Amino acid sequence: MSKKEIPNVLKNSEISRDYILALGSVINFIESIENDEPSRTRHLAKRSFLHREVPYYEAYFSSENFNNIINDENKESISEINSIVDTINSCRLEGIVEYEAIQPLVLRIINLINQG
Repeated sequence: MSKKEIPNVLKNSEISRDYILALGSVINFIESIENDEPSRTRHLAKRSFLHREVPYYEAYFSSENFNNIINDENKESISEINSIVDTINSCRLEGIVEYEAIQPLVLRIINLINQG
């Protein structure tokens, strides 16, 4: 099986916008709070966040399937993304679910993807 190029890589950051999908459970949780969803919806979103580990960038884009995951242009940003992922996963494991703690972390990852 031949390796593929990573899809939707932004020129500025050299990072794929598709990685945002890896943040799905966290983003869903944040949006449930922002949109003042019913308590049941917020509970399910919180539970999903607490039970789904956020993968590192290079784990999401497996080297078995993709070429050039980390390169000179994106290695610093990916390192920072992975550090933020560690913080998010630590919050998850410690049961830290405060919007004020989680939302800025996700926003920082999105900014790194979009701007580099």
